[in-house]
Amino acid sequence: MHETPKQIVINIPVRRKGSMSRRLPAALLLVMASVTPASAADIREPTHGVTLTYQDGLWSAAIEDQNIHLTCKSDICGGASGECETMLAMTRPGLTSREFFNVYQQEFTSGLVDELDKLGVDPVVIDPPTTFWEGGAVVSLSSIRYDESGTPTRTWAAAQEAPFGVLTLTCYADEAKYDTAHTAWLALINNITIPKR
Repeated sequence: MHETPKQIVINIPVRRKGSMSRRLPAALLLVMASVTPASAADIREPTHGVTLTYQDGLWSAAIEDQNIHLTCKSDICGGASGECETMLAMTRPGLTSREFFNVYQQEFTSGLVDELDKLGVDPVVIDPPTTFWEGGAVVSLSSIRYDESGTPTRTWAAAQEAPFGVLTLTCYADEAKYDTAHTAWLALINNITIPKR
């Protein structure tokens, strides 16, 4: 028996500058070529051993509350407004990780819209959750535009199934930087390694 989506509680990371906490093919070649030298670094979260490989010329990385937090250092990934964070969601009792992922990909975006709505920032779903094959895994991608103190801002989320449940990478940047930044964000999801059980 499957749980209904209303029975799943998902903590949504919401990020806003200043007052809000963070608890919210050709283009790819351009991103890779823009970092000179292109040196890669790895960061590993301690709970489940998820490792993220990133370009240290683009990002600075740290572990915050068991999550990997990345801050952008270049216009390529969103400039001063660009940041990304991983979040691990554990499978609920009675659900397989696949069943949980199928519910989660819809509920995460809905929950994020609800949280942004409570803040009065006028969220609009631009890209509803859609499943793609990325980096050898099924990934759900979505994005939401909202107003952050008069600045149009985009949040982008990529979720993928994991042995423990679901891993989500959520990224933020000013809307004006989104077209370039989301390519750099997609490169991150393609460089996440989730250990097998």
